[in-house]
Amino acid sequence: MGVEKVTTKIDADARSRAEEIIAEAKRRSEEILTTAREEIQQIEAETERLSQAAEREESERLIALATLEGRKEVLTKKRSLIEQAFERALDHLASQQKDAYQKMIRNILLRAVETGEEEIVTSSDDRSRIDDAFIKDLNKRLARNGKKGKITLSSETLPIRGGFLLRSGRKEIDCSLDSLLETVREELEVDVSELLFGQGG
Repeated sequence: MGVEKVTTKIDADARSRAEEIIAEAKRRSEEILTTAREEIQQIEAETERLSQAAEREESERLIALATLEGRKEVLTKKRSLIEQAFERALDHLASQQKDAYQKMIRNILLRAVETGEEEIVTSSDDRSRIDDAFIKDLNKRLARNGKKGKITLSSETLPIRGGFLLRSGRKEIDCSLDSLLETVREELEVDVSELLFGQGG
């Protein structure tokens, strides 16, 4: 075989081998591209699914948050209305006419007095209703109940909205209307709530 023929054959073999390599590379690259496209589609689908799930989760979270805030606002409003109802009740008790007010205070005193020698401290506003005549009548009633009937009215006054402080030595019983109303508030709140908002309010 001549040099030219050998050269021609080598050249032909090289071209054939190169064509085979190129064809294989093309085939391989197409496979890689196909796999990549499939993976991209899968990633896009998963991303969309996660995005939708996140949107639903955020939407549900916002709805739950709004519902919670709404309930808090309703509860705050209810508490405010209950507070107003107790304030009006306190105002009503403190501003009763003299006879009705004296009857209420007398009933409280008859239950609270232990010995009949205590001292009563009232507000300055109550001095016109809890007066000497009231104390005299109270002592008579206490004496009839077997107590000493020596209740006195203190010259001291307190900044309270009604009721009194019952004092015996160092012992004091707070019978101010604020304090008395507070002691029954917990059990009354359910009734007040039902009156304001209905059953289950």
